[in-house]
Amino acid sequence: MEYTITENGLAATLDPAGITENTKKIYSVSIAPFLCSVANEATDSYLFIPSGSGAISYPTTVSEAGITYSKDVYGVDPMVEVRESNPDEQQVYLPVYGAKNGNTGVCAVITEGAESASIDATYGADAYGRSAVYTTFKIKGYSYVRITHFNEWAASDNNFYTDDVIEGKCSVSFTPLTGENASYSGMADVARKLWLGNDAKSGAADADLNLIIYGGIQCEKSFLGVPYTSIFDATTVEQAEKIVRELKSETKASLSVLLRGYGSNGLDVGGDFKIGSGLGSVSELKELNSYCKEAGIDSYFDFELTRKAASGWFSFIGSARAVNDQTVYQYLYNKSTNDRINDTRYAMVARDKLVGKAEKMLKKTNKWELPGISLGSLGMVSYSDGTDIKYASRGNMPEDAVSMINSVKESGKKAAVLGGNLYTALNADKVFEVPSRSSDESFFTEDVPFYQMVFKGYVPMSSEAVNLSGDRTYSVLQAIESGTGLTYGLYYNYGSELTDSYYPEFITGEYEKIKAGIIEEVNGLSEYYSAVCGASIIKHEILGNGLRRTVFDNGVEVYVNYTDGEISSPYGTVSGHNYLLKTP
Repeated sequence: MEYTITENGLAATLDPAGITENTKKIYSVSIAPFLCSVANEATDSYLFIPSGSGAISYPTTVSEAGITYSKDVYGVDPMVEVRESNPDEQQVYLPVYGAKNGNTGVCAVITEGAESASIDATYGADAYGRSAVYTTFKIKGYSYVRITHFNEWAASDNNFYTDDVIEGKCSVSFTPLTGENASYSGMADVARKLWLGNDAKSGAADADLNLIIYGGIQCEKSFLGVPYTSIFDATTVEQAEKIVRELKSETKASLSVLLRGYGSNGLDVGGDFKIGSGLGSVSELKELNSYCKEAGIDSYFDFELTRKAASGWFSFIGSARAVNDQTVYQYLYNKSTNDRINDTRYAMVARDKLVGKAEKMLKKTNKWELPGISLGSLGMVSYSDGTDIKYASRGNMPEDAVSMINSVKESGKKAAVLGGNLYTALNADKVFEVPSRSSDESFFTEDVPFYQMVFKGYVPMSSEAVNLSGDRTYSVLQAIESGTGLTYGLYYNYGSELTDSYYPEFITGEYEKIKAGIIEEVNGLSEYYSAVCGASIIKHEILGNGLRRTVFDNGVEVYVNYTDGEISSPYGTVSGHNYLLKTP
C-alpha cells in the first residue's frame, strides 16, 4: 500500500504484484474502510452510495451487527453464476462514494482498477458505533459455480480463484469537502471535474423525446404438427418510420430514435448481422434514416455484441469461461418468480473475440449507411474471462469497450450505449436509459439523481422508459427533476406472442394505445425542456415533505413535488405530482 498526499487530498494505491503469499491466499483487499464514515445517530450526516442513480443513507443504529452491503462496480460479473434475478436490483455505474459529517465531508473516487472493485458498506452496527462506505478490490479472478451430480439430483456450490493476481494497480482518491461543498452536490462536482476535466463546458443537449422501437422476438410455431421457430414482427421498419413521422409532426420536441431487436433473431440472442426476415429491408432502413437526417433526428440501430447463442454441442466455442475453465451460461428470468428460464440459455462472447466482433459488425453493415450504431448492453455489462489472466476480475474491460466505441466513431458513425458505465458514458455520443433510482435496500433513505448531476449538459442522455415503469407519473417527475429527456419503449403490432414472451418491453408499449398520452406529455413539457436544454446541474437539494430542488448552471431552478398535496416553495405553491419552473 502507498498513501500519497495530493494537491486535492489523499490517494491510496494498492499494488497486487507486491503481495507475498504462503499457504494463506489473499483474494480481496479493502481500502481505508472507515475513512468515509459517520457516527450512528449523527444529525446532518449521511453516506452516499452510487447504487443506480445514487442513494443517501442517514445513520442510525439498527442492531449489534448492523447491515452489510456489497455491490460490484459496473454490475454483477456474468462469470459468477446467478440462480435467480432481483427485479429491484440496480447496479453501480460510477466508481464514487462518500460521507457527509455536518459541514465537512469526504468524496472518494476509484481512479484505477474500478472494474475489479466493489462498493461495500457497514450500516447501523452498535458494535462499531459508526456507519461506513468503502472500496474492496478483488485482486484475483473468481467464479462461483454450481456443479450438478447424479443427473441433477444433487448439486454443490463451489468457489474458484486464480493463482495469479490481477494486472495493474488499484487506487482510490479521497477529497475533503467543507461548507456548502460538503454534500452529494459537492461530491458530484469533484467526480465531474476528475472525469471530464476542470475546463469542461456544458452545452450538450439531450433530446426531449427519445424513442426505443422494438422490432421482433423469436416464437415457436408449427406447420402440420411440425414445430419451427419464426420471428414475430412487433414493428417493421416501415411502421417505425410511421411512428417517428407522426410524433415529429405532432410534438414540439427534439427527437432521438433507437431501433432494437431488428436483427435476424429479433431481441433474442444469436443471429447474424442481417435485418430479420419480415422486419424490413436495407432500402427501407435507408429511407427511415434519410428522413431522420432531414428532420434533424438522431437515429441509431442496435447490435448486441456481448452475448452469443449457447445451444448445441459446441456452444462453448468462442464463449467466455470461468476460472475453472467452464462456460457459465446466462438466462432470462421469469417475471413472476424471478427464477431463470432454462430454455433461454446464452453465453458471453470470449473476451479475446469481443473487439473483433465490433469490427466484423461494421464491415458487414457498411453498405447500410447507418448514421448511428448502438452497442447495446456493452454500455452496462462488464465481465471476466478465465482464459487469460489479463481478463481476470474483469481486467481490461473498460479498454475493450472504449476501443469498440471508438471503432464505430472512426467509421464516421455516432455511437450509443444503454445504461452507461462510467467508461462508456465518457466516450459514447449518446446514453439511452440512464438509471433513475437506486436498489431497494432497507438502509437507503433517499434516491438522488447523482448520475445526472455528473453528466447532464456534458453527455447526451435519456431517461428510463417511463411507460415501462411501475409508476409512470413518478418516472416523469424523476426525469423533470434531473432535466433528462423522456424515453418511451414502443412496438406497433400486438400479438399473444408478446404477452407470453419473457420481455417486459412489451407490457405497456403498444404505440396506438399510448400515442395520445406521449403527445400530451411531451408537448406539456416543451417549455421546461427548452429552459434546461444543454444546462448542467450545479446543485440539488431534498427540501423535505416530498419537495426537491434542482439548480442549473444557466440560472434555471425546478421544484418537484412527489406528493398528492400542495407544497409551498420560495417561488410559489407546487401542486401535487407537479413541478414549478423558475427562470432567471
